[in-house]
Amino acid sequence: MAAMTKIRLKNQLTIPQEAMKAANLHVGDMVEAIVEEGRIILKPRILVDRDALAQELKKIYQQAPVDRSVAAKSEEEIMEEAIRLVKESRA
Repeated sequence: MAAMTKIRLKNQLTIPQEAMKAANLHVGDMVEAIVEEGRIILKPRILVDRDALAQELKKIYQQAPVDRSVAAKSEEEIMEEAIRLVKESRA
């Protein structure tokens, strides 16, 4: 998909509606701007308070039966899975 857009004052631009839908982006979502080989790539990102999330996950895991497959995962893997589940619930 390709669409033209114009950079305006204060370096602002409008992301075309088709691109927003295709990337499952919504007004207020965070994106990271990455420059690679002269291109600007916008990657959707979610800001997470890692300490608060870790505390909530700890509470949940303390109440749940022990699942050895989860116990073997790193904190980073668990966080990624939690973020994926939050995204899926918003879709």
